[in-house]
Amino acid sequence: MSEKAQRLKKEARLAAQRRGHYLDPFHQVANHLGAWDSSCVKCGRGVQVRLYPLPNEIQIGGECVALDCDGEVRVHI
Repeated sequence: MSEKAQRLKKEARLAAQRRGHYLDPFHQVANHLGAWDSSCVKCGRGVQVRLYPLPNEIQIGGECVALDCDGEVRVHI
């Protein structure tokens, strides 16, 4: 894994922690080179890291970096 990918995942984890989230380990997205996902173990909100984002995407995004953790378990369908 590249240094840039490790740096982006570390930044995503720190941003989520500032919002009160505790993330699972990142896992690589199937069939998507340079993409990793994780989710908060308390509320289930997710965060995505994209090493090569499309023009309309960002490198770090998701509810974990945008919203505070409220600790309520969410079920995603």
